[in-house]
Amino acid sequence: MFEELQGHVRYEAEVFAWRRMFADRFPFALVHLANPAYVLTRYSPYFVRRFRQQRLALVHAHFGPGGTYALPYASWFGLPLVVTFHGYDVPLLSSRARFLAA
Repeated sequence: MFEELQGHVRYEAEVFAWRRMFADRFPFALVHLANPAYVLTRYSPYFVRRFRQQRLALVHAHFGPGGTYALPYASWFGLPLVVTFHGYDVPLLSSRARFLAA
């Protein structure tokens, strides 16, 4: 994902996450971190403020579970949501029981 972020020419990307990992190896500047309760509530007042401040074109989530966290924000702000599935989460699409457990 870091390489993708660095390669953007037309758009400036921002990252919204509940925690940051490997900041020294991936020193991307526009990373916004949620409050600790976000993991349970999936709501971040800071994220909402940032979405209101910026003119965003779309929301791009990585992995299926990330898409479930991003969906409310895309919906609230009328933005398209794109989800990239990388591997482990692809079987979730083929099994209703596994999808509901995620």
